[in-house]
Amino acid sequence: MSEPRGLIASFTQHKVASNLLMLLMVMLGFLGLNRLNTQLFPNFDFDYITVTIPWRGASPEDVQRSITIPVEQAIKTLPNTKKLIARSQQGASAIFIELEDGTDLGLALDEVRQRIDSIRNLPQDAERPVIQKITNYSLVTSIMVSTKTAPWRSCARWCATWRTRSLPWVPARWTSSACRKRKWPSRCPPLPSMICA
Repeated sequence: MSEPRGLIASFTQHKVASNLLMLLMVMLGFLGLNRLNTQLFPNFDFDYITVTIPWRGASPEDVQRSITIPVEQAIKTLPNTKKLIARSQQGASAIFIELEDGTDLGLALDEVRQRIDSIRNLPQDAERPVIQKITNYSLVTSIMVSTKTAPWRSCARWCATWRTRSLPWVPARWTSSACRKRKWPSRCPPLPSMICA
């Protein structure tokens, strides 16, 4: 009478079957690689909205009672809401709304604004609510441009022209720093620097 064997023991006895299984896995991997959707700059949105209401000088308890709870009550029945996180801190209330995938963020932002505007008992000295969707900015590349002789403004104009001609689809954030009374090379960063995100 033969004892039951495991899967690995079966493959050690049947070498052709194990080789065929390995070949099948490699072929399926190549097939999946060909069907993999890749993009250089993929388009996607985060399905998150944040609401921040500053109230300078207020304690967390006052913020909780006077701002966070009424706002939370107003937006907790928002359609397509997956998760709602509210936080009261010294001088501000922050509410984080996670929406279901595929939700129209423009309509959701308008709905949140309308619901918050309908609240009539917020403190009068609290600032206007800041309602915004979370956008993705991840650093793709950094391009540093420096000059020893040209004025900073002409170099900045050249960089802006170069970016709009060469990378028209990429939004840019500009950062600049000035190094005065130092000779090149120094520890100061080159100027100006353009960071494409």
